[in-house]
Amino acid sequence: MDSQKDIVILGAGLAGLSVAYHLNENLDYAIFEKEEEAGGLTRSKHIDGFTFDYDGHLLHFRNNYTLELITKLLNNNLAPHKRNSWIFSKGTYTRYPFQANSYGLPKEIVKECLMGLIKIRLSETSKNNGANFEDWIYKTFGEGIARHFMIPYNRKFWTVEPKELTCEWLDGFVPVPSLEDVISG
Repeated sequence: MDSQKDIVILGAGLAGLSVAYHLNENLDYAIFEKEEEAGGLTRSKHIDGFTFDYDGHLLHFRNNYTLELITKLLNNNLAPHKRNSWIFSKGTYTRYPFQANSYGLPKEIVKECLMGLIKIRLSETSKNNGANFEDWIYKTFGEGIARHFMIPYNRKFWTVEPKELTCEWLDGFVPVPSLEDVISG
């Protein structure tokens, strides 16, 4: 391989492969992947007749271009599904997202979550998006929802403290229900 490349792409996951696909044909690039095969977290391992996914192969499409491209590249090999997620918290199951579905939780938890959300929605603080993800959580959902769900859930999910995460990726990925939806839930 020629060591002089216009562009070096680190990682052959979905992002790295997308960069390579979208590059101008006149540009010379190289993709470096530490694993033996491409795919990043969308890979599966086959061991003793069982298939183990690195991650749930879920793709969240924000626009039609991406959906059409993936559909074309995968030769229509997509299995769309409607989310049916539940959360076990405080001894009961609630529907996802927690912030809109407190029915069944202990009354004191429901009250703390609702009062925190109402308080933050009535304050000027909620109009500030926050400097990091943890800050955004408190300023968007209030103390109760942050403490009982958003902080511990996201700490476990991302495996880093929410205050270490930025907020650029949030749009469309973290449900922010209306106050009416939260009260109804």
